[in-house]
Amino acid sequence: MWQAALGLGAATLGASRVRAAGTPAAAGARWSLLLDYARWSPSPHNIQPWRLRVLSDTEAELCYDPARLLRHTDPSSCFTIIGLAMFIESLRVAAAPLGYHLAAEHAPEAQLNYTATTPQLFATLRLTPGAQPAPNRELLKWRRTARHAYDGRPVATAVQQRLGQLAAQHGHQLCFSDDPAMVDFILDLNRQTLFADLDEPANRQELSQWIRTTDAQAEQQKDGLWNRCMGFSGRLMHNFFFHSERFRSPWKRAVLGKVYRHSMHGTTTTAWLQGPFATRADWGPAPLCNACGSK
Repeated sequence: MWQAALGLGAATLGASRVRAAGTPAAAGARWSLLLDYARWSPSPHNIQPWRLRVLSDTEAELCYDPARLLRHTDPSSCFTIIGLAMFIESLRVAAAPLGYHLAAEHAPEAQLNYTATTPQLFATLRLTPGAQPAPNRELLKWRRTARHAYDGRPVATAVQQRLGQLAAQHGHQLCFSDDPAMVDFILDLNRQTLFADLDEPANRQELSQWIRTTDAQAEQQKDGLWNRCMGFSGRLMHNFFFHSERFRSPWKRAVLGKVYRHSMHGTTTTAWLQGPFATRADWGPAPLCNACGSK
């Protein structure tokens, strides 16, 4: 479903094939296999900014496409950097069964370049023999983004403990709450934040480029926010972004808020990370705890 590009405009990776100009076929095949797993990695609003330039069978450059960035919605680029870091982690997990460890040497820039017109280097990737323990890479292909209602079951204590240990390994504390009042407060805060962000014309206009309100759009673009994944009707989603003036009255806002809250119906456990989150160096370890969130 997702796409990534190999080379600076030289090739495109689909679900089953890859072509890389100027690189051996074996090199392209190896990285193509890894990308077939990593392409399921999440990114902010499903923008999929990654581009991979293959240098050899063990080295590649991970770049980002400035045309796919969110300069208004993500001005510090922290969330996009987290997405790119998760993409690297997915490559690492995918490489482990092949007997390789993937190391990343990050570019020195503190944030992404919003004014560039060509793909920019994010990190140089190298495969070396000697894989470290990693989760089952097939689980990467099971990941989906869906705002469908949950089943009302709290996150099991054993799962909370395991995720807490994982967070601690990367210098963070993972906190959970099953308290109904706290859960309700966080869900409502999420709703308020969404509306506050989209009340800004620049944010709304930027995100309107990424909404997919029909099955045909989703199939053609293979990126962005598909209304089916968000739990909204395509017509409602389209009108909210392109005719926001229709939703300014308090009663319509209240109805829309209920629709949005319904997409999180059944949530009984919430979780949040505590730890350093100020610089690009902090945004690298945090993605490894991406499984932590609301249930």
